[in-house]
Amino acid sequence: MRHLRSGAARARGSLAVEAALLMPVLFGVGVLGSDLYRIGVTRGELEQRNGSLTLTLAMQRALTAPGLDALAAVGTQDAPGRYELVILSVRQSGRVNWGFRRGQGGALCDLPVSGGLYTAGLPEAPPDDAGAGEDGSDFSYIVVRSCRSTADITLAGGVSWPGVLQVSTVQRAVVLAPALDEALTLENVATGLAYSES
Repeated sequence: MRHLRSGAARARGSLAVEAALLMPVLFGVGVLGSDLYRIGVTRGELEQRNGSLTLTLAMQRALTAPGLDALAAVGTQDAPGRYELVILSVRQSGRVNWGFRRGQGGALCDLPVSGGLYTAGLPEAPPDDAGAGEDGSDFSYIVVRSCRSTADITLAGGVSWPGVLQVSTVQRAVVLAPALDEALTLENVATGLAYSES
């Protein structure tokens, strides 16, 4: 009888030791899962806001400075000081009609523009020479790149987290060259993002 009791006590002791050894592993997996969930939620929110902003801008035939500022404020509402938005109207050929930067986060985005030409990929191939526009373009795109600093997001599990999250969305515009009000026209010249023949 005594032998059975000591065997059961040994089994309970062995189980307690195994549980104690397993607890840090389970805790680490939980923390890692929490970090990955937070990264996914943050990126998902950024993608959703960026997509909505791009779609809204693509439906505009004309754009005003107050309207663009209001849309940018909605796109950066959770942490305005942590964002930069690059907003472009790009012809099918890759020429930039106009481009703006918004947000209080500073220069966070990699600019996809060089010499007035959009350098990232577009959904459709550039046109042949026989198109509706002077550069052969039949249509244009609105491209919005949202960049968010992650300095305010702390992760408990030590997961590698980039300093800046960047998301780009491309949407076909309803007009070839959405018109700008006077303030945006002047700003467009100042940014130097738009294509110029000179």
